[in-house]
Amino acid sequence: MDSNSIFNQYLIKLKDVNQMSDNTILAYKNDISTFIDYIDESEIDLCDITREIALSYVEYLTDIKKLNQKSISRNVSSIRSFLKYCMVHGIVESNAFKYISQKERARNIPAVLSVDEVRRLLSIDSDTFDRLRNLMLYTFLYDTGCRISEALSLKESDFPLSSLSLMIKGKGNKERKVFITQETQNLAKRYLKDKHQVQKDKKNTKRADLDKFFISISGKSLPISTVESIFYKQCEEFGWHKKFTPHTLRHSFATHLLDNGASLRMVQELLGHSSLSTTQIYTHVSQKQMRKVYLESHPHGRINNGII
Repeated sequence: MDSNSIFNQYLIKLKDVNQMSDNTILAYKNDISTFIDYIDESEIDLCDITREIALSYVEYLTDIKKLNQKSISRNVSSIRSFLKYCMVHGIVESNAFKYISQKERARNIPAVLSVDEVRRLLSIDSDTFDRLRNLMLYTFLYDTGCRISEALSLKESDFPLSSLSLMIKGKGNKERKVFITQETQNLAKRYLKDKHQVQKDKKNTKRADLDKFFISISGKSLPISTVESIFYKQCEEFGWHKKFTPHTLRHSFATHLLDNGASLRMVQELLGHSSLSTTQIYTHVSQKQMRKVYLESHPHGRINNGII
């Protein structure tokens, strides 16, 4: 039975069994219809609803639909009741909204750099080894969308100097292919030359350190604590009043791909997400960008915003 059929049966129950008022039934109908449209557009079956999807939907209501807390709470309650009915009839195995507090707000939409901010970041001076290393790190994370753990585990032997793609081992030891640009490959060649010199000067001969792609100025493996400091100092240097972490570059990678026409499935593959629902958070960021473009470009949007 499809979601619309079970939904229609549920509305009949509200009227005939629960004897709800017409206005209450209409509110339920509107809330649940919006949710069904949301999962249909995302190609998610009713039986596949997870807590992650439920959280993403609350986020959608908050940041895209701009609903207030009272309306969001009503929506959550309506959907929770509907899924409870679906469980009774064997349509779903669990009620994902059962675990969503009516006052719970989903995860904040991830911080994302604008294209201009990325350009500025990838144009920093690289006249010293540590700044060259930082530039290499920023560039690699933005080019590939990799997690910082994946970048720090990268070995020299993993990095392609004759190809523009490489295999990354992600969560659960799952491998995926990611891509780099020719400019990034050229930067890597320059970086590796300086890296080898640093390790030679420091008389570092430990094999594990020598094979690590990203290293500290001491020639050893780059620790996550140093990475956190690198990003914090860069944010201060630029005077950015936003969160800037390695994950910000992963978020920016995904959002910019979607903004330029990439499919959600493709972004899912490149990020190494096992579930499409995890990738969906980026559609909200992208939709906000699309709305901004609409308001700035469409004649009606420009009129309503006092532009023309």
